[in-house]
Amino acid sequence: LSPRTLASSIESQFDAAVMATAVGKGLWHQVNRFCTRCGSATQARDAGSSRQCTNLECAKSVFPRIDPAVIVLLSSKDGQHCLLGRQSRWVKGRYSCLAGFVELGETLEDAIVREVFEESGVRVRRESIRYIGSQPWPFPQSLMLGFHAEAEEGEGGGLQAIKVDENELEHAQWVSRDRLERCVEGMADGKVSENLSIPGSYALAYNLINKWLKAR
Repeated sequence: LSPRTLASSIESQFDAAVMATAVGKGLWHQVNRFCTRCGSATQARDAGSSRQCTNLECAKSVFPRIDPAVIVLLSSKDGQHCLLGRQSRWVKGRYSCLAGFVELGETLEDAIVREVFEESGVRVRRESIRYIGSQPWPFPQSLMLGFHAEAEEGEGGGLQAIKVDENELEHAQWVSRDRLERCVEGMADGKVSENLSIPGSYALAYNLINKWLKAR
């Protein structure tokens, strides 16, 4: 089973953490077999928690790093719609919160504003950004940081027009609260629609969506 497939069957936070650690460390060891300073082979140390260059004149030690990424459930000002997007490689009808990696020199808030605008053309009310929770995401070595935020109003006080960057997303849409509630209820009953589905309960995106729905 692939880690992504296995993740959908994990129920406890402890088991999820164990899987994330195992997958993340395994991938990290694969790509750090050689020293980035001198090119010599490295070997695992400290029960796999570090690697050290075997060249005694170098002896550089390296440790696993994480890549911070933000994921945001963006809602309309009236709280009746949220913005969801999809990538072409996902199963038909699958939509999720918008997400992206934090770049050098950015704050988390900077990354949210930039990523949402780059992917969808929608502008975020920066002062509305609220931290919700986090999740290790070892694909390959990310830490997902989840937020709720509100979009600026569009013309006439309505929803902003969406302008998808097709290099980032296949499609994005404003989804009504009622439609999303029906989607979540259907998933709970084992019914997955080809028109709209969201990630399973193992994913931070699901929790961001569910928390927003319950805050009505």
